[in-house]
Amino acid sequence: MLSFIKNKLKIISTGSPEMMPTKEKKQDSQPNSFNSEKLSEELANGLRESARQVEVVENFEEAVEKIKVEAEQRIEADFGANGKKETLPFHGVEHSRMVAEKSVESLKTIQDIDPNIVSDKDIALVKLEAWWHDVVQDKKNKDGKFRERSRGENERKSAEALYEEIQHYKDKDGDLIFTDSKESIIADITTTEPTGKPGFEELPDGSVGLKMDQPNLKPESSLRGFVIAQADLRNEVSNGSPEAFRKGGDAEFRELNENISTQIKQGVDKITQEDMTKIATSILGWKKVQIGFAKWQKELFLKNLDQNKTINDSSKAEEIKKALKDLYGVKEDSNGSFDKNIKASQQRYDDLEKGYSAEKLSQINRDDFVRLLEETGYSKKDMGL
Repeated sequence: MLSFIKNKLKIISTGSPEMMPTKEKKQDSQPNSFNSEKLSEELANGLRESARQVEVVENFEEAVEKIKVEAEQRIEADFGANGKKETLPFHGVEHSRMVAEKSVESLKTIQDIDPNIVSDKDIALVKLEAWWHDVVQDKKNKDGKFRERSRGENERKSAEALYEEIQHYKDKDGDLIFTDSKESIIADITTTEPTGKPGFEELPDGSVGLKMDQPNLKPESSLRGFVIAQADLRNEVSNGSPEAFRKGGDAEFRELNENISTQIKQGVDKITQEDMTKIATSILGWKKVQIGFAKWQKELFLKNLDQNKTINDSSKAEEIKKALKDLYGVKEDSNGSFDKNIKASQQRYDDLEKGYSAEKLSQINRDDFVRLLEETGYSKKDMGL
């Protein structure tokens, strides 16, 4: 590590032959790119890792708590209200906490029925995997428009960060607390990666909805990977609280639509009539999409549950499936948690559509525009008011 740092510092101070321009080089030659910001981050990470000492802990519970706190602090520092990288309305500490709680609860539910397929260490590790699954939130675009996440890369880098972190914890005998392989942790956390190209597909009820699935979640995925994937994408839509589902969806809209959030923060009084119409139309379109999205999440939960190999191989498979359906509020009478959120989303959209008809949207006044923004979670401060 020390030699790595020295080499990096040497490059910064003297420059490599490729980086240092010479008079002999032609004007049309293409110089190698040099990202000083990225290099500084690499150096900071290298110095921090090299300075880390092995922590001796009494048991894996103590290690879990320390590693969990590290994730929480990283997420808040990078993406919280005063995030040094950016502020993310959805992918913050609260989201990771909810994913961790639901993942742990799911594995404990399975363990209570069949302790042969879930160990205490599985539960400890899944808590960490859930807390760390979003510690990296890079994006592809830098233009401040629609936020395009680096899907796939973020999940893998988050998994690698967790693996590096757990290497610092040992017991009194000098043995690692967690001996799980990097590959297994990557396989678990990357199940949360959503499809890069979601599409609108027909549902069993004949309607069409946005299908957002997780291509890395497969029948042979581990139980840890299975429960994290469900908790990450289906926790809020299945919790029976339409208000929580609404707020989560609105937060994701604000996070993804960077251009809209930036424009609003410059002051709603500066937004033209044409742009108010465009923004309001985008908001209503998003709220309509939430209906089909919720329907598909119910279908995908049931499909994933039915196909998981470890569950199906258990002698108590049907009991486990019933318990997990109960945990996610699935009921045969179509009056479960998913269904309540689907109905509430439909009602919410219908009410908004009545108040913001196509004709009214084309001539929306500033007061109605502000009310719609507030309904979507934008604060007065966000609007420059």
